[in-house]
Amino acid sequence: MIDFISKIISDSLPGIKYTDIEVEIPKVIEHGDYSSNVALKLSKELNSTPRDIAKQIIDAINKSPHQIFKDVSIKGPGFINFSLSRETLISQIKEILEDGSNYGKNDLGKGSKAIVEFVSANPTGPLTVGHGRGAMLGDTISNLLSWGGY
Repeated sequence: MIDFISKIISDSLPGIKYTDIEVEIPKVIEHGDYSSNVALKLSKELNSTPRDIAKQIIDAINKSPHQIFKDVSIKGPGFINFSLSRETLISQIKEILEDGSNYGKNDLGKGSKAIVEFVSANPTGPLTVGHGRGAMLGDTISNLLSWGGY
């Protein structure tokens, strides 16, 4: 969802190539489901106030065909807060339930190979807690890479 919101923000700024759009989950739940400081970061570049830039972004989002937000608002000096609509939340839950134990799998690795070296215990010496920790960590990293298409 963060990448999708970043794309929506980017699309709302015609002529601006801004690839470092930060979208995060706010610490205060009253600030919405997601928040961005992009208007604050672009104010010098666009020679405009952050609140004016945020208003331009929000106006473009409200005109777009995306109906994923219940509310998009400006808070403070120019933070943009996003609250997801009930329909969006329900569709996300449906997607999670449909994917079941495969939810979150992706093909970022595109079948590439990754080498993870771990557990180098000496077979003639004593085993230590470090050996167990290395085995657990290496196995977890291998599983994550596999989940990501490697």
